[in-house]
Order: sequence, then structure tokens, then C-alpha cells
Amino acid sequence: MNRIEGGAAHDHGGLPAILLVDDEETILFAVRDYLSAAGWRVETASNVEQADECLRSGVFAAVVIDLRLSVDDEEGEGLELARRVRDQAPDTKVLVLTAYGSNRVQEEAARIGVHGFLQKPQPLTRLEQHLSSLISA
Repeated sequence: MNRIEGGAAHDHGGLPAILLVDDEETILFAVRDYLSAAGWRVETASNVEQADECLRSGVFAAVVIDLRLSVDDEEGEGLELARRVRDQAPDTKVLVLTAYGSNRVQEEAARIGVHGFLQKPQPLTRLEQHLSSLISA
């Protein structure tokens, strides 16, 4: 995990803090590096347990969650995590990012209260624009 000191959602010198949850390390590193270079404060988690730990110890303006958080995740652990984030931190924006989207999954995400749903692959510039729009709304 990439720790944010102090756990603050906003850093007066940069953009808000976000949590990125994905089981693919290359995606975690690429997105973290891109967003960090753009001024975002990014913490990463590669599974639900790490994400829960991060959420207990920090406050985030947004959480970006992969729908499937393991190779054999058929049910979409990401939606369950999104549900917990919405229940425990209602001011935190939730964005689901997945290569396995369907109408049923998007409807469930909307029912939970997910703020955005993007298909993978997604250009990093578009992901950043989406995050900026969500947080400023």
C-alpha cells in the first residue's frame, strides 16, 4: 500500500486524496504514477482487506474500485466494497473501473450509489478528467 501521511482528504498544496483498488499491480502503478505526477495524493490497495485498512485509517475524496478484485472473482467484490464505502463514507465519491461491465452490473452499481462507471481500458487522461468532475460536483 502507498500510505498517505495524516490521512487527510485534502492537501493544501495539491489535489484531493484518492484510493485506488485493483488486483493488477501494473494498473495500480501506472495509475498511481500518472495521477501522482498530476498532483493527486494516491493510496493503493490490491485487495479488499487492504482497501478496508486504508479506509479505516484515512479519508478520501474518491475511491476508484476495480469490479473484479481477483482472478476467480465472478461476483464482483468491487461492488461489495463500493457498497461499504457508500455506507461508511457517504461524502466519498465512488468510481468503478472494469473490463467486465454489463447492463446488470451498471444497474446494480447505480442502485448502490456509485457515482461513475468506466470501462477498461480507459485513457489515464479521461480517468483523471472523470475524477476531477466527480470531486468538483
